[in-house]
Amino acid sequence: HCLLKGGILVSVMSSGSFFRTTKTELNFQQWVRGIGGQVKEIPKKAFLKSDVATGVETKLLVLRKN
Repeated sequence: HCLLKGGILVSVMSSGSFFRTTKTELNFQQWVRGIGGQVKEIPKKAFLKSDVATGVETKLLVLRKN
């Protein structure tokens, strides 16, 4: 409800929401698939060379409102 028609939301997220199998994560995965969301891999260790380095595995989530 927060995106206008044609709007795009892009988020870098921890990979946990896509491999965990709790009810919350499974509902989230189903919701993303149901609205046609795209989940893209970000290379491992992509953020090791940043000012605040982290080795957390991440994914890129893209949601579009038609």
